[in-house]
Amino acid sequence: MTAIRRVAILEDDEDQSFVLCKWFREAGFEPVAFAGGRVLIDFLKKETVDLAIVDWQLPDMPGVEVVRVLREELNLVVAIIIATSRNLEEDIVEGLNAGADDYVVKPLRHAEVIARAESAIRRVKVRDLEISSLQSITTYSAYQFELANRSVSFNQQKVVLRDKEFQFATMLFEHSEKIAAGATQAGAQPSAQELSRREIHEHIWTTIPFGISTRTIDTHAYRLRVKLELDGRHGYALKAVRGQGYRLAKTVAGAVIAEDAAGE
Repeated sequence: MTAIRRVAILEDDEDQSFVLCKWFREAGFEPVAFAGGRVLIDFLKKETVDLAIVDWQLPDMPGVEVVRVLREELNLVVAIIIATSRNLEEDIVEGLNAGADDYVVKPLRHAEVIARAESAIRRVKVRDLEISSLQSITTYSAYQFELANRSVSFNQQKVVLRDKEFQFATMLFEHSEKIAAGATQAGAQPSAQELSRREIHEHIWTTIPFGISTRTIDTHAYRLRVKLELDGRHGYALKAVRGQGYRLAKTVAGAVIAEDAAGE
C-alpha cells in the first residue's frame, strides 16, 4: 500500500488555502493547513511532511523568514515551494537564497502547482538516495563532510550548511578531486578546471530559469568561501572564473590566495 504524502500549506487567505487543500487532496496528498508561520514551525518541530507550500505574505512573519528557519534552525530536508504575487527577479532570488526549492507566482494555476510539487519532491528523494549511498563522512584533506547533518568540519570547527550550500560544496570538492586524480594518472600537474554556471545550475537549481539562478550561484559561492575559509589557508581556494563559473583549486598548505571574493 502506497503511503499518503503529506503537504503543509502555509496560507493566511482562507479561500486560497481551501483551494490548495482541495487540489492536493485530489492529487492524493494529505494537506495540513496553517495561517501563521510560527504555528507551522512549531508543528514541524514534531511532525514530518513531504512538501511545504509557503506564502510570502503572512500576518506574523515573512514567508522567506519561515523558509530560513526551516532550513537553518530546524535543518529540515523537505521540498519547499514559495507562493508569491511578486515576480521580480530580486524577489525570486531572495526566496531561493532563503532555501526554497522552487516558487510559483500568483494567481496560482492548478496543474502548475501540482507539477512543481511532484518535481520538487522527486528531487529531494533523489538527493537523499545519493547521500545514503555515500559514506557517512567524506574527507578532503583538512575538510570532513558529514552527510547526516550536512556539516563540514575543518580546523577544529564545524560549520552547518544549508541544503543547497552543502550540495554546492560537495559538487566543488568532488570535481576538484576528480581533476586532481585525472592529472595524477596522466603524470602531469593537476589542472584547475572550473565548473560552469550552467553545470552547477543543472545539478542544483534545475527548475529555476538559468538567468535567475546565476545570481543565486554567485551568492552561494561567496557564502561557501567565507564559511569554509576557501582562500587557500586549508589547502583549497574557491575562485571565480570570469564569464565561466567556479573552480576549487588545491593550494600549498598555508598559502593564502588573494583575490576578489566570489560573487562580488
